[in-house]
Amino acid sequence: MKVSFFDELYHFLPYPMAISQIKGVMKIAGVCDRWMGHPVKEVSNSDMHVIEDMLKRHNINL
Repeated sequence: MKVSFFDELYHFLPYPMAISQIKGVMKIAGVCDRWMGHPVKEVSNSDMHVIEDMLKRHNINL
């Protein structure tokens, strides 16, 4: 995957730890679900669409 994708994934979405965004990507890839344990917040449905758009813009097919 491209470094620019991870940079955008980390800086563009409003989550304090990158694990939430990475789990969102893993959900899209079919690896796992996106739920997180407290206190980490899972990616919202609207942000999942943002992640899907990022993947498309960076030509990443999962």
